[in-house]
Amino acid sequence: MNVSEFFSEGRGLEMETKALQAALLRLAEEVKLNRGNREIFLSYLTLKGDISSRCARLMKIKEEICDIIKRVEDPICRTLLTYRYINGETMEKTALIMEYDERHIYRLHKKALKLAEEVIKKRFKY
Repeated sequence: MNVSEFFSEGRGLEMETKALQAALLRLAEEVKLNRGNREIFLSYLTLKGDISSRCARLMKIKEEICDIIKRVEDPICRTLLTYRYINGETMEKTALIMEYDERHIYRLHKKALKLAEEVIKKRFKY
């Protein structure tokens, strides 16, 4: 797995967790409407446990991503990686926030990923 895939895993897991949380809210409403229905209540508890474990996994991945990003020496690249992979911004929005042309953001992103890859190689001494 390369650094881009690893960083993207955190984004994908975050989107999945949000979708599961929305499902949990809908199921909680069903539980309220169908008090006493054991099957719906058990489904709610199962989903709640699944969401909790996915959130814990997301936090672990985010901690690892943060640790890698903070070791990137270039502050502009660090900022771009933070917006993209910690804050979950799109490349377009990141370009607007950082006041760069979108094409330039893509070039910076490529550079930032290379720098992050170097951090990982140093960290794990490949």
